[in-house]
Amino acid sequence: MDRIVIDGIPPYDGEYPLDLSYFTNRELHTIKKVSGVRAGELLEAFAGGDQDVFVGFTVVAIQRKNGGEVDIDKLWDADAAKISFVGDTPEVEDTSPPEFEPVANGSNDGKLQSSGLTSDESLATLVSVPSPTGTPDSDTSAISVQEISAS
Repeated sequence: MDRIVIDGIPPYDGEYPLDLSYFTNRELHTIKKVSGVRAGELLEAFAGGDQDVFVGFTVVAIQRKNGGEVDIDKLWDADAAKISFVGDTPEVEDTSPPEFEPVANGSNDGKLQSSGLTSDESLATLVSVPSPTGTPDSDTSAISVQEISAS
């Protein structure tokens, strides 16, 4: 499981598991209060190295493990290197054939190279955040009011 490791920020020193596959509404609210980033933008911000989002994730991880309030000022005032994210992605044997595409710049003498996932794409599998807007309702339907009342 992914985890946040804190070293040198008492009383929070230690490891905090952080399952990024789900968040409660309160946790998403906490992250937004800390970082200003909305749920639908978390993935991009985290992948881009947004430190505010990282601190928000740290607060959530501490609260999940310890409960209660977190003195966020201790986290903000600490050296950034004192908090780290350790991703534990399991090794999964890939039985599918690799995809290949030509190298556009010719740096590989026309040879083909694998087009595996970028770090941003693989990070997308870590965070599953529901759409903040949901599914828009339709003002029209396939069945008209006349068809319904005629039955």
